[in-house]
Amino acid sequence: MSYLFYILTDYLSGKNLLVVRNRSSELIKDMLRRKQQFLLNAACLVHYQSVALADGLEANPSVVADGVDCIPPTWEDFMLVRGPHPDLTIACNVHQTMRFLLFRQMKETLDIPDVLNFALTRKSLLYPFVLIGIFYEGLVSFYMARHSNDDKWRSKGEAALLSMTHWSQYCRWNFLNKVLLLEAENMYCLGDFERASKSYNDAIVLSRKHKFMHEEAVASELTGHFYYERNNHHEALGYFAHSVRCYEEWGAKAVADRVERFVQDNFDSSALFQWPANCTISLDFASSKD
Repeated sequence: MSYLFYILTDYLSGKNLLVVRNRSSELIKDMLRRKQQFLLNAACLVHYQSVALADGLEANPSVVADGVDCIPPTWEDFMLVRGPHPDLTIACNVHQTMRFLLFRQMKETLDIPDVLNFALTRKSLLYPFVLIGIFYEGLVSFYMARHSNDDKWRSKGEAALLSMTHWSQYCRWNFLNKVLLLEAENMYCLGDFERASKSYNDAIVLSRKHKFMHEEAVASELTGHFYYERNNHHEALGYFAHSVRCYEEWGAKAVADRVERFVQDNFDSSALFQWPANCTISLDFASSKD
């Protein structure tokens, strides 16, 4: 059990995904050999997610243990059977919400998996994995709020922001960068672009200072979209390039490739002449304060 929590900690804190995927694969094989079903589902979900982020959603994440006939459930199996099992449901909802954001799968008509309300109504323990899910749910909700006319999305985003603000009182190191990014998204929704710009930059800088490489990548990409959607393509390119570098350092090659494709499809060739080597952002990472 302790080794699985060690792997989960690596995953949530932005440890290189190759390390997470190798360790989770070996743990799954060991569980299969020992015929241990307890926590097998959690190990499989982390492994499948790390493979998808590195190699893409079409990659085969299956794990086979030599001499063992038992085959663990697939990602699709988990998505189908989660309903009757609250703990499995919330784990699947968290992972799926992360996929929606990291692979930009959001659509106006999409029913986003519930994390915060589900946890509160079922009185689930708000352990770190669930809190990360609430953070991603907030980011997805603010995106939906900007791209639909449904007020429920901004309400969900604000609820996630309130939750992260509460937890940041107890652990600023883990949560303040998340508060800043959710604040930036909220300010963007409200049309307060000056405050949004500052909060985006503060979120990036603090994510770097606190060594959350994956969240630095997410914050940089969202800042890129903020500038792109306001027709400031020069600034946007710098942030997109920074997000690609951070995603690659995290090991999320498939996510980095998706950002690259967006840039190639939406910027003219003259803007891409020096992409990505000479596309940078001007932030003072050395003098940040929490």
